[in-house]
Amino acid sequence: MTWRETIEEELKIPGIGSEVWFQCIPAWQTGEARKLVTARTPVCVQPQPGAGMPAYLVLFDGTEFLAGGFDEQSAAEAFADSWNTGAGRASH
Repeated sequence: MTWRETIEEELKIPGIGSEVWFQCIPAWQTGEARKLVTARTPVCVQPQPGAGMPAYLVLFDGTEFLAGGFDEQSAAEAFADSWNTGAGRASH
């Protein structure tokens, strides 16, 4: 994947806490997702060796709650960094 393709792919993925992101969350997990977002819980990247695709998961720290999944480590890290630094946080 080229640098440009990576950026274009990242633009397709809704930011954590956005209404589009919440629509991707199963209905039975929406309450927990809102708690994690409201608490501004940081996320981390966890590689999934041999698990197939996605190869990198973005999880809320201290949980197994999935915020996103990526094929490229750099895309997962950019997604996590965006949330952790506040750039990807939706205003409430």
